[in-house]
Amino acid sequence: IDFDRVVNGVPWTFNNHLLVFHHLKQGEDPLEVDLLFTEFWIQIHNLPPRMFTIIIAKQFGDFIRTFVDYDVKAIAAGLINYMQIRVKIDIRQSLKRKMKLVMAKK
Repeated sequence: IDFDRVVNGVPWTFNNHLLVFHHLKQGEDPLEVDLLFTEFWIQIHNLPPRMFTIIIAKQFGDFIRTFVDYDVKAIAAGLINYMQIRVKIDIRQSLKRKMKLVMAKK
C-alpha cells in the first residue's frame, strides 16, 4: 500500500464512518495515541481574485480550525475558481456544511 497516498488522501470512510490515521513514531505506544484529529480539504467559493493568496488561505484555515496546506497548483493553472485549503479538525466537534463569511467592502 502506498502509505503517503493513503495519509494524504484523508478523510477516508468505511460504512459511512470516519477512519482516523496516525503514523506511529519509534517507541510510541499505540494504546496511548489519541485519535482526535483528522485533516479535510475545504473549498472556499466566491472570492475576489486578489484574495487567492497564501496569507488569506492561512487566515481562513485558522478561522475554520487549524491551517495545514493550500492548493495553489490548480489555481495557478486557471482550472478552478475557488480556494482549496487543508485544515486539521478535532473530530469531537460537529462539522458545518457551510460557513458564511462577510467581508468589509473598501
